[in-house]
Amino acid sequence: MPFRSGQFRQSARANIDQQINPKLDFGSSFTYSLNRNDYDPNDSQGWFALLQSPPDIDLTRPNGATDPVEFNPVLPSWAANARGNPLYGLKNTALGLRRERILGSANLRYKPTSWLRLEGQYGTDRSNTNNQDYNFKGFLNSSGVPTDGGLGLSNGVNVAENLQANAIATKVFFGNLSSTTRATYLLEKQTNNSFSASGNVLTVVGVPDLDAINPANNFVGSSSTTRNAQNYFISQGFDFKDKYVADFLVRRDASSLFGSATRWASFYRMSGSWRWNEDLKIPGIQEGRLRASRGTAGVRPEFADQYETYSVNQGQISKNQLGNKNLKPATQTENEYGLNVTFLDRFDAEVVYAERNTEDAFLRVPLSLAQSGGFQNQVQNAATVSAKTWEFSLQSRLYDGKDVSYNVGFTADRTRQRIDKLGRAPYRVNAGGQSQNVFYYAEGEALGIIYGKKWLRSMDEVAQQGLDQSLFTVNSDGYVVRKAQLNTGAEAPIAFRNAAGSDQVVIGDVNPDFSFGFTQNLRFKNLSLYALIDGVKGGDIYNFTKQWMYQDGRHGTQGQGNRPEADRRPLAWYSGGLYDGLNANSHFVEDGSYARLRELSVAYQFTPNLLRKVGINGLANGFKFSIVGRNMLTWTNYSGFDPEANSGGDFNFRIDGFRYPNFRTVTAMIDVSF
Repeated sequence: MPFRSGQFRQSARANIDQQINPKLDFGSSFTYSLNRNDYDPNDSQGWFALLQSPPDIDLTRPNGATDPVEFNPVLPSWAANARGNPLYGLKNTALGLRRERILGSANLRYKPTSWLRLEGQYGTDRSNTNNQDYNFKGFLNSSGVPTDGGLGLSNGVNVAENLQANAIATKVFFGNLSSTTRATYLLEKQTNNSFSASGNVLTVVGVPDLDAINPANNFVGSSSTTRNAQNYFISQGFDFKDKYVADFLVRRDASSLFGSATRWASFYRMSGSWRWNEDLKIPGIQEGRLRASRGTAGVRPEFADQYETYSVNQGQISKNQLGNKNLKPATQTENEYGLNVTFLDRFDAEVVYAERNTEDAFLRVPLSLAQSGGFQNQVQNAATVSAKTWEFSLQSRLYDGKDVSYNVGFTADRTRQRIDKLGRAPYRVNAGGQSQNVFYYAEGEALGIIYGKKWLRSMDEVAQQGLDQSLFTVNSDGYVVRKAQLNTGAEAPIAFRNAAGSDQVVIGDVNPDFSFGFTQNLRFKNLSLYALIDGVKGGDIYNFTKQWMYQDGRHGTQGQGNRPEADRRPLAWYSGGLYDGLNANSHFVEDGSYARLRELSVAYQFTPNLLRKVGINGLANGFKFSIVGRNMLTWTNYSGFDPEANSGGDFNFRIDGFRYPNFRTVTAMIDVSF
């Protein structure tokens, strides 16, 4: 980014393993890293403002060469928008992010007999973060008015620890039945502490210190949370003649995130497999296995979900969330069935079908203020969500010679999720970002359904709506409009209405037809090449970035210069009609299909003779050089910057809201052994 140095990271790692005696050994690992950045990687403000800026203006001196303010936030009247000059903030805002992180682990293993092993493990993850955000006194706002500046400081200390003890017994009975029994105790603890102080009235110039803030404009906040959990589980595995395999597990969990009345919960898993090729000899098949499993797992609620919450505004306390001491984990039950086949000495195929059912899923349920004593909502175990998944993979060794080998792999999967039970009336879901409420949760519907206005596209649709066709026409963008408004500032699309008279209907579905991956691995003597292409077929994206840019006339599709004069649309057609006040509508739903060259790598292993020729054989007995590129190319018809857009990291919310696209990275590596 302009005027930013970017991210710098230094890290060091040490691993120590020591055998104390034939029965006892010790291992440890320690990693320290330091990250510094002068641009918030989670911030899209500079990117957002840049996309709203006029494409034909010099942002260095936007008001001409005589402009007294470099990177003036006030743009000329003919190019003004509410976002200002993106370079002014980057140039004049001082931002410092610093994060230290320590990862450590230690384990002790003792084997008193040939069939019993005892293990103890400890792990910790600690991070310290410090942030500073500073605008000097006199910093100009978007209207060019000097402000009193501002300073914000924050720090956080996060510590996660776990302690685990295992007892593992392995024994062979009757010469062909192998038994493995494991008993485990796991203790988890996580603490998060943060403090922040800020102010927006600095009393002196050039002093980024809290003492320089007018005391009347101080804002101070802090947070402290602790999460504890303990788990007991025991598992039993059997292997008979390496042909029949069975495994069973029972687990008992407790977490402080559960309600005080439901601290403990039980879960289980059982699985089995049969190597049927040992009993059924089929020509051309080298390995065949059928497997099935059933298991349960718990999903923990958020920290505050079980408690009463309040808000304070100007000394007034108001109630928000009603506590729930009966809040328990959401329970996922999954059945999985799989078939693995190795055939013709060069192909490995796998087919998997899985059913997942999540009961007691968390839902924020609105409450009657009279019945709840003034609380607005409560988190309850109120929903049930089901999912079905198919997975397929085929790996092949097409050629495997002494100097040349070539392997190809293909994977594909398809998932469908549905809300089977919803403990409240259907409601819109805030997908985050710019508060885009384009998704809708309703009992019986799939997750990822997009709701909004669907614009009419044909005269047949006009007739189906019971409208007088003589009053309407289809404009050059393919939308139905009123004839009387064609080519005027009042031109606007016409919304479809369902039988109930509502214009809020299904306009998209984020779920793809399937996801896929394709790998190729070629080796020629000491040179190897690897390529991975992955992507999705089908599935919609809501292009909120495009919609927002319509209001300022900044999106490329609004340009009329390359269109015949008779086909040109008034600017208000975009900034008013299709923009529609940021309300969700079908114009901004796009096909999210894509294929991406996710990884391309080239590696060369130096031979001993080559090491001698270059004169380093005395220093090293192995030398490998490789280059790895990621996100190298993308093939898609999506008009945005990146078809992998989503909000909050949730694939169910495929919405493009000014998120910075994925980076293309190239990494060079040298491996030396000596």
